[in-house]
Amino acid sequence: NLWIIQRGTLLVYSSKRPENIYNLQNGDYFGDKSISGDPDRIGSHTAVCEENLTTWVLTRKDIELVIGDISRLGSSKAFAKTKQDRSIMLSHLKRHRVLGQGGFGKVWLVSHKSSTESYALKVISKQKLVRSHQVQSVLREKDMLCLLQHPFILHLVSTFQDEDNLYLLLPVIQGGELYSQVRSRSVDGRGLPSYDAAFYAACIVEALGHFHQRHIAYRDLKLENVLLDNEGYCIIVDLGFAKVVTDKTFTMVGTPEYLAPEVIMSRGHNHAADYWSFGVLVYELMCGLSPFFQKGSSQMDMFKRIVMVKYDMPEFLDEHQKSFVMQLLVRKQANRLGNQANGYVDIKRHEWFQAVNLDFRRIHKKELKAPWKPKLTEDPLDVSDNFDDFSSLRDESIRYGNLSESDQKLFESF
Repeated sequence: NLWIIQRGTLLVYSSKRPENIYNLQNGDYFGDKSISGDPDRIGSHTAVCEENLTTWVLTRKDIELVIGDISRLGSSKAFAKTKQDRSIMLSHLKRHRVLGQGGFGKVWLVSHKSSTESYALKVISKQKLVRSHQVQSVLREKDMLCLLQHPFILHLVSTFQDEDNLYLLLPVIQGGELYSQVRSRSVDGRGLPSYDAAFYAACIVEALGHFHQRHIAYRDLKLENVLLDNEGYCIIVDLGFAKVVTDKTFTMVGTPEYLAPEVIMSRGHNHAADYWSFGVLVYELMCGLSPFFQKGSSQMDMFKRIVMVKYDMPEFLDEHQKSFVMQLLVRKQANRLGNQANGYVDIKRHEWFQAVNLDFRRIHKKELKAPWKPKLTEDPLDVSDNFDDFSSLRDESIRYGNLSESDQKLFESF
């Protein structure tokens, strides 16, 4: 049980450290560690009433009726930052080919000169960050990578910097983008088979739940930001827009086709906007195209369709699939699936996942066979068939002159 003190005082003694005594008074609570199953705290304390005591009592069942999975109570251990591998130096890495290019630099396929372990090295120009006033965004991305530890979210290996660039050393995800799978494996113009779509959706909602348990809104969910690992499981990448949001944020960021109505209307948004974007992504998995995009239509017209929640629901989708999308693409945030009392647990309990017999426990443990597994050789640098060809790009750096001392200080916390 979870006990909340209404009136009175309670003395608590630790059996492991008898000298440690502390008081609990009006508004304090106890039992939270034992109810969440922490073995280190069960039976390790003794409580003694010093005066008449009145408490409220919540059973585990009461709590689960409100929040769903008891694990949503969280744990201080779960929020520990990931330790970087400081044994790797920038000079230890050999560059092989460009995996991608963005506005601030390139992503390189690299290997360790001694171990031949392969990585992705994201090279970011300090000058470009300063000139575009985006220093904080990359610092925030690095912090997000350190905070998140989940099998379906990209993690940080290490960071480096020199006078010109910042460097993020990341695992290399060899299977390419989920977008490519939807584009190449859609059946008769109808998207992926229902089980395949549900498999990918399950991976993504597991990752979103991890974000949201830490009060982090991802804010840029789209097919292109979901890569597939060497087992065919989803990995969410590119955390540049991810942000800790405890109430609302008003910055309009993201990809137009995936923006939620509240983001477009600048009324303030939080993690609920991720579930709208998730609904758009799942529609694409099922149908092979975006619900709100129309060829030849302007972006403003698309925004109008989003705000009005105006899209076509194909007849070939079954009732479970239709229900799933319709409960996510809801204009009112409070009624959106995933943003109610049980949080993302409601999504996992939806009939669609049950209809295709998808086991979330086995998904999380990566025990299920993925719908598609990349064909890779034993070569740790083998990504040739799963990424666009950037071979024409050379390893070159444009120098804008040296940064000032004050500008360099902007990167001290990197």
